[in-house]
Amino acid sequence: MPPTIRPFQASDLIEVTELVYAAVHGLGDQVYSAAQREAWAPSPPDPRVWAERFEAIPPALAVIGGDIAGMMSMTNTGHIDMAYVHPDHQGHGIASALHAHLEAIARAERLGRLTTFASNAARSFFERHGYRVIRGNQVERNGEVLGNWTMDKRLIALNERARIFVIGNSGSGKTTFARRLAARLDRAHVDLDEVAFADQAGHRRPIAESMAMLAGRDGLQGAVVDGCYADLIGALATEDDHLVWLALDVGACVANAQQRPWEPHKWPSAKQQHDALPMLLDFIATYEDRTDPTGLAAHRALFASFAGTREKHRERPI
Repeated sequence: MPPTIRPFQASDLIEVTELVYAAVHGLGDQVYSAAQREAWAPSPPDPRVWAERFEAIPPALAVIGGDIAGMMSMTNTGHIDMAYVHPDHQGHGIASALHAHLEAIARAERLGRLTTFASNAARSFFERHGYRVIRGNQVERNGEVLGNWTMDKRLIALNERARIFVIGNSGSGKTTFARRLAARLDRAHVDLDEVAFADQAGHRRPIAESMAMLAGRDGLQGAVVDGCYADLIGALATEDDHLVWLALDVGACVANAQQRPWEPHKWPSAKQQHDALPMLLDFIATYEDRTDPTGLAAHRALFASFAGTREKHRERPI
């Protein structure tokens, strides 16, 4: 009989903690050693260790006959986590039912992509449900190193969206990704830097002036458009479009900017670009604090309110 799916409640804490412990310690030595399993879920099971995670992102629970048989959580950007099924209920479609429930929510929320860090035990499950492996990882936990896998699944086809907008901090790889994507989809590429700035000192044009300049661009209606300007993208976007937010750490963006080659379409000489690097690095470093349309708060608000489909990346897409 199919499980009942319901949200986590505070009163579930002890039972769910015991479920995690049972699921982890039920794995065989060929997946993770006894020492690795103990590092992952220490003995005895302690609800306090898990309480903060369950409260921050309450998992969906699969209930059979009054017992919690499995759990799985998803962030509001489509990251699947805390996928556990009790050993007594494995092999009965519990994880599949939970994943189907969360995927339906993701589609209803217009998310274009799901991601996960799959354990060695869970990798094959996610592959059967349409995920691809991006890379393997080594994670330290309580003195032990455990392997897992960064994986993702596309929920929408990018070539079916009217336009694709790529937003993020400077140095996040927006333009590189947008150009590559435009070439793959055989679409025009539009860099919003070309219409946003009035001068090399970084002064913005009025948004109406930028919009007027864009109105005459060939191929704009089907373009891949990149920039850090939430106001311009918000003004252009419709429910038929797709948003890709490259939400890399500030440190990664700084490192990328320091290795950026000369961009002759923006700077008359490599020296002028190099001389402006300190100003760019300062701009990147203030991303989380800026309150203008180029800052984190504006990007987060655009992502939340975007009328079309959307996806968020914590690293450069491949």
